[in-house]
Amino acid sequence: MLSWLGMQQPSWQTMTVMLFWSVAGVLLLTALWLLRGIRREDPVQRAWSRFCDKLAREGLARARAEGPLDYASRVARALPASENAVRAIAALYVDQRYGPGPDARSIARLKHLVREFGP
Repeated sequence: MLSWLGMQQPSWQTMTVMLFWSVAGVLLLTALWLLRGIRREDPVQRAWSRFCDKLAREGLARARAEGPLDYASRVARALPASENAVRAIAALYVDQRYGPGPDARSIARLKHLVREFGP
């Protein structure tokens, strides 16, 4: 088999180099295959994350198991002056994230509301 690979008189040094490059190739292919599965965060999720970060800086961090509407209700109770904006952002997020499909106009509106939001 080694002569088929072009190694007529393999020495231990040559076989060590071949083993090294074979293992390196397999690791590289495995890394590329694993990295293929990493997805970029979509714009809707990115806007929601920014919104949550703004609120977390104000001491209103979202709990891991807290859904967007429950979170919006809790924030609206804590910030009554921002209730309309909070509920609008949460409703847009839920619609775009869990609805039939995101549309560019609603995504732009969500981004705008998050950008302008200030607790």
